Amino acid sequence: MSVKFKSKSKKQLLSKRLMVKKKKIALIIFSHDYNSEEFLTEIISQVFGYHKTQAANCAHMISNRGSYIVKTFPRKEKKKAEAFYELIVKNDIPIKLSYV
Repeated sequence: MSVKFKSKSKKQLLSKRLMVKKKKIALIIFSHDYNSEEFLTEIISQVFGYHKTQAANCAHMISNRGSYIVKTFPRKEKKKAEAFYELIVKNDIPIKLSYV
């Protein structure tokens, strides 16, 4: 069964509501001059529990691209995402918590 809308704005509003429900929380780490890739690899491995190879790939992407989404969480796990965020901030690494 399809739903027909009388105006375009109602369809756009429904579309926006559906998109909001699908959003995830992303932890984005940014590159900086004062920490090496090796240090980033170690911290990412310890904080997120990634294997050294996966952590090294993340660190490499951060260094080359300037930033990288290291981990995503469902919206309902916001407190968990914030806990990971705090662990990274304690290590003086630039990070952003963002909805994607």
